[in-house]
Amino acid sequence: MNLVKMLEDMLSGDVLETISAKIGADPDSTERAASAAVPTLMASLAKLASDTDGARRLSNVLGSVDTKAFGNIGQALAGESGGLLSKGMGMLGSLFGDGMLNNIVSAIGRYAGMDPAIVQKLLGLITPMMLGKVASQWKSQGGTPAALSSLLSDQARHVTDAMPSGFSLDQVPGLTAAADTVRAASQTTRRAAETAGRAAPSIASWLLPIAGAVVVAFLLWQFFKSRPEEGPNVAQTESRNGETVTAMKPALPDVDIPDMSAATEELSGTFRSLTESFANIKDATSAGQELPKLEQLSAKIDSMKAALARLPESGRSSLQTTINESLGPLKEQAQKTLTLPGLSERVKQLITQIMSKLEEWQLIKPAG
Repeated sequence: MNLVKMLEDMLSGDVLETISAKIGADPDSTERAASAAVPTLMASLAKLASDTDGARRLSNVLGSVDTKAFGNIGQALAGESGGLLSKGMGMLGSLFGDGMLNNIVSAIGRYAGMDPAIVQKLLGLITPMMLGKVASQWKSQGGTPAALSSLLSDQARHVTDAMPSGFSLDQVPGLTAAADTVRAASQTTRRAAETAGRAAPSIASWLLPIAGAVVVAFLLWQFFKSRPEEGPNVAQTESRNGETVTAMKPALPDVDIPDMSAATEELSGTFRSLTESFANIKDATSAGQELPKLEQLSAKIDSMKAALARLPESGRSSLQTTINESLGPLKEQAQKTLTLPGLSERVKQLITQIMSKLEEWQLIKPAG
């Protein structure tokens, strides 16, 4: 799970404007500062968990976090934010101490052109949300020191992708080691992608959805491939009136007939996943949680469309029934989801794109 991207997506739209108003800064400056703050804080947590004492302190803080209270940043910011800010500053001080915290604040302030006092308020407001997400995921993985180390180490590769241009962990005194760890994780990811023979995009968070789409395209091709052409003729002999006669008969290739029931189930499963994902979105927080899944499903739809176009007419007609029956209910759920307040523009855009792609499925023509 990419917690870094999830948090960045949450800090957008109405939530970003609310935070800007509460810290007394314009939205553009707040967005710029937040873009550096989220990966920096995540890298700082990873560094903290890398030694015994730091892991103990972090575990104590995470163990006391009310994941429900801090799970919805929009709701937490809706009321008086003094308590939230005080809670966040207490967490930061407990975890990093004044010296490390000042280093983080100063570096982000220089990058965003923002007063350090305002940066400190920003960090105080977003830290409870960040720790709430980390605590929730950590507890779901067992809540052990090993689980915490694994969780934060896994986030290291996402920190590089989230780091804004012109800012790096090397600019934060005390985080040089963390910067080396992040770079090493990023290089490992790139090497793994090259070894697998995939064309890795510049943003590693796109890697898994695209790799998944390639796999899905291959599986669907196996499902949907048209009947093979007849193979070469082979000689067969038989006896007629005491004479041996050689006849040439076509040899049928030994291949499986496409399993249309499996193909139909694949389509139905995709619609079910989309319906569940749309229904799981209740607010900005849950939308951020569903975003990676929606991105994977969007890539999957692209691959499925290409496979559908290669089907013979009879196959496409059969699957078209499934598409028509499933599209109506999904449209209704998508419309309900898009009316929810606080959704980021990325989530709204992705839902709209998915529905447009599915609408095109009703008009798919044979390839060639």
